[in-house]
Amino acid sequence: MKRAVEIFFRWLIIIAVSLAVYQMAKAQNCCSFELVRKDTILEKGIFVIEPKAGERARITFEPIPVTTAIIDNVSPLMIYVGAWANGGTTATGFQQNTIAWSNTIGNTITFSFTGKRLEWFSEYKTTHGRASVTVNGIEKIINLGSANTGPGIVAEWNLPQGNYTVMIKVLDAKPVVHDSWRVTQ
Repeated sequence: MKRAVEIFFRWLIIIAVSLAVYQMAKAQNCCSFELVRKDTILEKGIFVIEPKAGERARITFEPIPVTTAIIDNVSPLMIYVGAWANGGTTATGFQQNTIAWSNTIGNTITFSFTGKRLEWFSEYKTTHGRASVTVNGIEKIINLGSANTGPGIVAEWNLPQGNYTVMIKVLDAKPVVHDSWRVTQ
């Protein structure tokens, strides 16, 4: 039922936007748009307007697919510098039941990607340390020892679509755990 209501309201918005787009784009053949709710893009697409002489214009919506990928810590795309333990875990909540961890100050993991959204999956545990996570030179300090909530998303970035390099750096002589990245294009 909830999904049906979401679809109904999505199409209601699309119809309202269609009318506005038609008014603005009589001389053009299409307009792109983003359907946004509280800073979250719900759907991207293109309105195609087919004007016909003496008739109402036909307006159709063509969604632009959004691609999401999980890049696990065992991926060859990860570049590890320093001593990182990389192996299996029996703890629940980790991608492919694998993790990488290091407690050596200065050790890094680097990963390059193309996309517009990045999420880091790690683990909050009171015995863990801090990590510096840098995306194209902009740093966030993540204190993985601040809670004891277990594995999950510990940091996220909404970015303009583009190419990025992200680096995790161990800041304390306490474990920093890396599980995976989720990249949205």
